[in-house]
Amino acid sequence: MRDFRGILLSLGFKPVSDIETLRGEMGTYVLVISVEREMRARIGALGEIAFKPGLYLYVGSAFRKGLLYHRIRRHLSREKRLRWHIDYLLAAGAKIVEVWVLIGQRRECETARALIDAGFSYVPRFGCSECRCPSHLIYVGQLR
Repeated sequence: MRDFRGILLSLGFKPVSDIETLRGEMGTYVLVISVEREMRARIGALGEIAFKPGLYLYVGSAFRKGLLYHRIRRHLSREKRLRWHIDYLLAAGAKIVEVWVLIGQRRECETARALIDAGFSYVPRFGCSECRCPSHLIYVGQLR
């Protein structure tokens, strides 16, 4: 598996072990998501998508004071209204295994593009209905 963590570090991201430290913050985040076995999930207006086993990176942002904590806490919650593409994937059984953040900077699209430019594959149109990126869900490789 190529080193996605090195790319995130080079962009200024830091891993988060306790989301409580994010209270009052805003910024860009990356969720490292594990899909343990091949699965199909209905992803809102995108329809049914097949996901192969492995790790995926979902790139998002939260840019109101304090929203970063609440957004990530919502993603980690099992009980929520399905609103964003990522909600559907998580509801289908994918699990968040790491969280990375870049405090105070809006670099969502730049981060997604850097990962895609590094040669990682992606799920077309996932999580990017408000921009021109090919995707905000990047497949980074098989589970070890």
